[in-house]
Amino acid sequence: MAEFDAVVSGDIYVLAPKGDRLLPEILPFLCLSERFFQHAVSTSAGSLSPRTNWSSLGSFEFDLPPLNHQCCIAEILWAVDEVKQAFEKSSQAAEVVRRTKMQEAFSDQNNPTVMIRECGNVQLGRQRAPKYQTGAFTKPYLRVANVFDGFIDYSDVLEMDFDQRDFQTYSLSVGDILLNEGQSRELVGR
Repeated sequence: MAEFDAVVSGDIYVLAPKGDRLLPEILPFLCLSERFFQHAVSTSAGSLSPRTNWSSLGSFEFDLPPLNHQCCIAEILWAVDEVKQAFEKSSQAAEVVRRTKMQEAFSDQNNPTVMIRECGNVQLGRQRAPKYQTGAFTKPYLRVANVFDGFIDYSDVLEMDFDQRDFQTYSLSVGDILLNEGQSRELVGR
């Protein structure tokens, strides 16, 4: 939702309520709805730069409550949006504090230094190879694409063959720390 006056390019649609049937405060939430987004995607065309056109976008149908209900809905949605933004701001501030404290803890020049291999085991996971793609002992395994900063994405976990010995060698235990070694500059250290 624009918070300032501006001119936009020909690739941007400007939506505004027409008449007095739709409360302006509801429109941003309508445009952010999953149904609206799916309609825009399903009506887009083109291979290099897919886009929808106005006639397709303008054909989107939705339930339109009476204005007095729209007022109540808008109040609730904007209140939820305020809480969400406050939560995100607090989360970002907490992350800054966390990173700052980590930096302070591990960069104190008065503390003795130690190599990580002296106080813990470091092991690289097994590289994917055609000979491990199938077999009698296939099990899920995590790839660089699954490991993020602070969470693991389980939506695209692949399988690889591990015999009993390899499974013991490469298995994770509660408390293990995963660290991406690379594939690209953005992935190192996640």
